[in-house]
Amino acid sequence: MLSGVLWVCRKIAETVDREREDEEKRIVARLRELYAELETGAIDERAFDAAEAELLARLDELRGTSDDDEDDDEDVEPGDDEAERWAVDDDR
Repeated sequence: MLSGVLWVCRKIAETVDREREDEEKRIVARLRELYAELETGAIDERAFDAAEAELLARLDELRGTSDDDEDDDEDVEPGDDEAERWAVDDDR
């Protein structure tokens, strides 16, 4: 009986992880679209900033990070592209 419960728990955890990774990929893809829209003039800087902030906040939430974390900036060099900072490895 316990092994059955453990199996169900593992399956639930796998599903949650897969859904989180899928959402991260969708957010990163949307960030790329936003950058393209900004570069082509389809949206202005203000609209871009608002949409980008919302997407990056959601990524932080999914990844369990926040602006308050001290090590956030250790991996990012000044001038790094935000899309690269939040890139999702497709190999996972």
